[in-house]
Amino acid sequence: DELRALESKEATNRLMGDRQKSVSRKQTGLDEDEFIDQVFSKMTQRDEDERAQRRQSNLEVKRALDQQIKWKRSQMASVTAKNKQEEEEQLRHLEQMDQLVAEQNKRMVEKAKQEGNALKRETMELAKQLEERRQLEKERDLILLQHALK
Repeated sequence: DELRALESKEATNRLMGDRQKSVSRKQTGLDEDEFIDQVFSKMTQRDEDERAQRRQSNLEVKRALDQQIKWKRSQMASVTAKNKQEEEEQLRHLEQMDQLVAEQNKRMVEKAKQEGNALKRETMELAKQLEERRQLEKERDLILLQHALK
């Protein structure tokens, strides 16, 4: 709205300027063709100046937008790289945890095997000792029986 008001005011000022020039032309006595040429020349120059200003303004806006896009892409690349690094770190951590768990399970299985083997040996030793005792008792009983029968 302010821009329109300024443009409207500028147009009004131009018209007032043209009117004053018309009055001064009449006073100076320029012929009509020369005056029209001057007016068209000034209008053409004004239009070219306005177009140049708009082009310049558009270029500045384009540069600003390009700069914002470049910054945004840079930010996105930075965030993406950071996320990737965090994910890789988490993956390494999980792999280490998996490896620790696997090693712990392996140690537990080995320990269980050793304990099982030790228990088996102990059981076999006890069974052997029990068998030897029974054999000794049988031999004693047999000797006692033989003595009792004599």
